[in-house]
Amino acid sequence: MESDDKNMKTIFFDLDDTLLDVHSKQIDPSSMEILQALNAKGYRLGIASSRPLERIMGIPHINEINWDGYVTTNGVEVYDQNLCHLEDHSFQQEDLDAIFAFGQKYQIPIFSVGQIEMLTGIDPTVRLFMKKYDVVDYQCKPYEGEKQKLITYITTDVETVYQKLKEEFPLYHSVKGGPFNIDIFPKGYSKLTGIHTLMQHWKQPRNDFMAFGDSYSDICTIQAAKIGVAMYHALEPVKAVADYICPEDRPDAIAQTIHHFGLL
Repeated sequence: MESDDKNMKTIFFDLDDTLLDVHSKQIDPSSMEILQALNAKGYRLGIASSRPLERIMGIPHINEINWDGYVTTNGVEVYDQNLCHLEDHSFQQEDLDAIFAFGQKYQIPIFSVGQIEMLTGIDPTVRLFMKKYDVVDYQCKPYEGEKQKLITYITTDVETVYQKLKEEFPLYHSVKGGPFNIDIFPKGYSKLTGIHTLMQHWKQPRNDFMAFGDSYSDICTIQAAKIGVAMYHALEPVKAVADYICPEDRPDAIAQTIHHFGLL
């Protein structure tokens, strides 16, 4: 963390369990108020999420904020404020075929978003995943060549599946997204590469930003940021690289942190 924090004018937010409250799964009113105040003060605001754009735009009230950029699908796709692509490194068809074949081979249900929102199977672990990530509008069906962007394996044995993915797909990047889910992306992209694309687009120093997050995919952004903030409930590896950890698990944690750093 540097001494000229107040000159930093760009803030990126992870969504699930960060900007979206861990309990309500909604944007807390205090966060809406602080984001609108940041808009009014001229801060650049960005989303950095593993969600594809389709699952971001369905979040209630998300468009009441003037977002300057979107890092989606863990950096694979990046959009400017007008939703114009700055980066698009989505899976090729042969990649998708192999990824879904892996799930079928090991009988691992897959949640995916893109051409449609779909699950390849439902079991008790999948139901926990659906509840945590508010998955309600989907088709339960086998993969039939759909052009998907977000691919998530759902399993109780995350470590074993994670290692198998690294062995069988060395050209892909696997990220443990939670206690029972693993996201897979084209290798070489992350939330941080997406943020750097936007910072370059805005002609700003590449790490001159503040970042909020809680999970493995946020480690790179929090570590690189001028101010890296881990949520109170963040995973320990995330907290280990953060400049600041929200001191309480409360809905207004983001607002409290913004005020703590004197940004408003």
